[in-house]
Amino acid sequence: MIVLGALLGGWLPSAIGGGESPASTDSAPGPANPLTVHALMPRIPDYTLMWWAEGFPGHTPSAPWWRVIQTGCYALVLDTATLRVPHFGRIPSPHEYAAAAREGRGLWRELPAAELALTLTADGRTYRANAGGQWTEFTGPRLVESGRFLQRADVTDLVFTSADGTSLNVAARFETVAWPTRLALILAARPGLRPLPPGEECFGRVGGGFGLTGTNHFEVLHRPELDPDQFTLELWVYVTPDSEKATRAVPWLVCKNSHEEADGNYGITLQNGQPQARLNIGGGRDNRFSVHAPPHLTLRTEAWNHLAFSYDSHTLRLYVNGEPAGDREIDRLRAPGRGGLAFGRRQDNDGDGYHFQGAVDEIRLYHRVLTPAQVRERFQQPEADAAPVRAVAEWCFAPQGQALVSRPGEAWTNAAMTISLRTTEGTWERRWELPPGQTWRWPDGHELALALDLPSAPLQFAPTQTPLSVQAREKPADRSLPVRYDDARGWHRVDLDGIEPTVPAGDDPARHNDAIERVQLLLANPTDHEQTARLLFAKSGAGIRQRLGSPITGMSAILRHPDGQPTGIPVQLSKNWHTRPAGGVYAGTWFHGFSQVRLPPHARVELELALVYGHWGGVAAASHAQLCLIGWGSNQLWDQSALGAWGKPLLRTGSGPGRRRHPRRPTSHGPIHGG
Repeated sequence: MIVLGALLGGWLPSAIGGGESPASTDSAPGPANPLTVHALMPRIPDYTLMWWAEGFPGHTPSAPWWRVIQTGCYALVLDTATLRVPHFGRIPSPHEYAAAAREGRGLWRELPAAELALTLTADGRTYRANAGGQWTEFTGPRLVESGRFLQRADVTDLVFTSADGTSLNVAARFETVAWPTRLALILAARPGLRPLPPGEECFGRVGGGFGLTGTNHFEVLHRPELDPDQFTLELWVYVTPDSEKATRAVPWLVCKNSHEEADGNYGITLQNGQPQARLNIGGGRDNRFSVHAPPHLTLRTEAWNHLAFSYDSHTLRLYVNGEPAGDREIDRLRAPGRGGLAFGRRQDNDGDGYHFQGAVDEIRLYHRVLTPAQVRERFQQPEADAAPVRAVAEWCFAPQGQALVSRPGEAWTNAAMTISLRTTEGTWERRWELPPGQTWRWPDGHELALALDLPSAPLQFAPTQTPLSVQAREKPADRSLPVRYDDARGWHRVDLDGIEPTVPAGDDPARHNDAIERVQLLLANPTDHEQTARLLFAKSGAGIRQRLGSPITGMSAILRHPDGQPTGIPVQLSKNWHTRPAGGVYAGTWFHGFSQVRLPPHARVELELALVYGHWGGVAAASHAQLCLIGWGSNQLWDQSALGAWGKPLLRTGSGPGRRRHPRRPTSHGPIHGG
C-alpha cells in the first residue's frame, strides 16, 4: 500500500483565504499524518457529464437548446435560448461514472424546475435577461472545458430588457462551472459599445471616416488612374470583434476589379485578424498571388490600424501599422482592369458580398512604391501633409467630422447586478451594487457569482474563503510557484508558466523528447471535516519551455507519490491552440489540467505533478484531451488524442457540429496552424 502525506521538514500547512498561497511558514512541523491512497481518491459521485438533451440543436432543428449538466450528486438543465432552468436538483441514487454515461443520462428528467433571474440595473432602471445569444460560429452557447471533474460552459450576447420592453446596451455572458459537488453560476457584464454609425456619419482617424455595417460599402467607379502599373495603396481600418462576422467567407477591406481570380485584381482581405494583400496578373486561379501578415501583426480590435501594400512590377509588399509584414517576388507587368474600386466588400458582390464590418479612413493611392521609411512615416503622422509624395487619388471623407481613437461606450450610474435561483429548497441570491457617486464605464467589466455546495441536504452557499492550503514548488529548482484561489470557480490555480523541463544529458537534440516537468504539491486541511481540494494546473503558450516538436499537442499530466508511484487520481486535460480574435480571453495557446483530491480532517499531503510531452519512459506518450474550439469556431465538444507531441494529433473527433473525424498518422510531424 502506498503511504502519502510524509511531512517535509519546516513545512506546516496554513489557510490561505482568497489570495496567494504562502510558500512556507516558520512554524515547527506537527506529527506526520500518513494516509492511504484510498482516502484521497474520487468517490462514486465524483464525476461530471455535459451534453445537449436531444442532440445539438444547431444541426437538429427540432431539438431544444437544453444543455444538461449531470454529476453523481446533482443535475442542472439550462435552456440557453431563454435562460430558463427546466430541471434542477440532487440525484437521489447516482450511478458510478461509467454506468452514468451508459445508463443514467435520463435521471435529470425527474427533477423539478427552478427559476433563474439575472438582472442588471443601469441609471436606476432594472433590466432582466430573457434570452441568450443565438449560436453562431463564435457566439451564443459555448463549451470551454469538459471532462471527468469539471464542466465549464457559457452563453454570450445576453439580451436584457426592462419591464416596458426597452433593451439595454450591454456586453454580457452567463457562465456555469460544475464540479461533482459544487456549482457556480456567474454573470459577467460590462457597458456596451455604441454601434458604428453607417457611412460618413462615422468617426474617423483624422476627421470623419466611413462606417461599414456589414451591409453597406463604399465604391469608386473605374477610371484609368486607379489601375497603374506600379502603386501603393494605404488606408486606416477600424477593426471590431465582429469585423469578420458579416460573411461566411473572408471579408474584403478593399477590392479592385471583381474578385481574386480576375486579371488585374488587387486588394486586401482579412482572415483570423490577419490582413492579406492580394494580386492577380494573368487571370485565373494559378495567377493569384498573396502576402499574409504573420500572427504577431494581427490587427488590433477596437482600434485603428494602418495598412499599406505596394507593387513595383517585381515584388508585392504588405505593411501593418508601419511594419513590413511580408513580400513576394512576382516579376510580371500588371494589366489594367475595368472594374470599380470597392471598400468594405468584394467588388463583384458575389454570394453574401464578402462584407467587412468596421470603418475606413484616410485612403490614398500612389502611382509609385513608397519606401518602408515613407510607409512608417505615414503610420506615425497620419495628420501630416503627404508632400512631397502626392497621391493620385484620396478619400478622406468628412475633414471636419469627429476623430476618435476608439468608438464610445455606455456609462452608467446607480448600477447593480443580481443573480437569483429559486428552488424547491429556497431562494439563493447574490447582489453587487456600484458605490454611490461612481460611474460604470466601458470597458470596465464586473463579475458576480452564485456558488452552491450540493453534496448533501440542505442546499447551501459555497464558502467564499477556503480553509485549505495549497503550495507548489518547481522541482528540482525548488522555486515557489504562484497559487491563487478563485472563490467563484472553486479552484486553486497553480501557475506552471516558466518551468524549465528536465532533459537527459547529452548532445542529441532528440533527448528533448524525454523532457519532464515536476511540481511538488503540498496540500493541507486544518479543519475537523473532510474537504475537497479542486486544482487547476495552468500553463500559457508563453510559459511552455519545451524545445522540440509542437508541445501543446501531446502534453500529458499525472499525479503521483514523491517516489514516482502513480496515485491513480485522474487529471482532466483541456487545451487550446486557436488564435482567432473572436476567441477573446480564451484565444491563444494554453493547457489546463484539472483534478481534485479529497482531504480528510487535519490531513497534510505531499504529491507530485509530472508533465511530459513527446515521451513517457522512453516511448511515445499517449494523451487524450478536450480541445477548446473557442477561437476556431463552432465552440462545441472536440476530443483530441495524440502519440507524442510532434504536430497534428492522431485523432480529433468532433462530437459537436458535423461530428467530424480527422485521422492522422500516429506520430505526425505536421504543423498545427489554427486547426
